[in-house]
Formats: sequence, C-alpha cells, structure tokens
Amino acid sequence: MELVLTGKITDNLTIMGGGTLMDINVEKSNNPALEGKKPTNAASRMGKIYAEYALPWIPGLSLTGGIYYTGERYADAANTDKIPSYTLYDIGARYSTRVLNKALTVRLNVINLTGKDYWQNANYLGVPRTVAFSVSTMF
Repeated sequence: MELVLTGKITDNLTIMGGGTLMDINVEKSNNPALEGKKPTNAASRMGKIYAEYALPWIPGLSLTGGIYYTGERYADAANTDKIPSYTLYDIGARYSTRVLNKALTVRLNVINLTGKDYWQNANYLGVPRTVAFSVSTMF
C-alpha cells in the first residue's frame, strides 16, 4: 500500500508526504529454501515528507527541506543479514527570476544534512553529506 499527499497549506507553504507499506516475500524460486523469505534490498516500510516555503518578502526565493525514511531490509537471499533502517534530512534553497527576459533558477541543496553513514543497499554505502549548486535557464 502506498499513500502520497500533496497540498498547499498556505499560499507560501507546500507540503508533500507519503508512505509505503509492503508485505513482500519470495513465492517461486529455483531454490525452495528461499520461498517465503523476503527479497534482498527491499524495505517493507518507507516514508517521506518534503516542504517548500516561498518567502513572501523576497519574491522568487523558496526554502526547501525533506525527511526520508527507509526501513530495514535483508542483504542476502537467506535473510540472515539485515541492512539497518535509516533516516536522511535534506535542506535547500531555490531562487527563480528572469534575466534578459529568460527564466533563470539557482539552486543550493545539502543532501544528507547530518552526514549519516548508512548502507544504500547490500553493496553500496549511501551518499555522504553533499552540497549541490546548480543554475538553469530556458532559452
């Protein structure tokens, strides 16, 4: 089951949130010992909430933030090794304006704000704290 909600709480505040609950298991396998086990790297619980706030006193500037949860999951087909759950936090800012009559957007984001160490899946560590800056335009 998955539920996603998006809405404007005020003229300046937009919130998006969602969650996923899954009861998943292996039904057919070449190896009968795996039947009934959970698939590898598949979390049965996930959740997220993301917000954007447009600053009313600075037209075009929005602050953003998100919280993302991924539940524990198995790292191996026999379900003997678990990858722990983790929660990540992101923040950012976006400024949209026009330059020479062209749309211009500048973004600054901090991904994994706390610098949490986590396993993205059984083979890869998650993204460390990352600062990203971008500029985009339409022409």
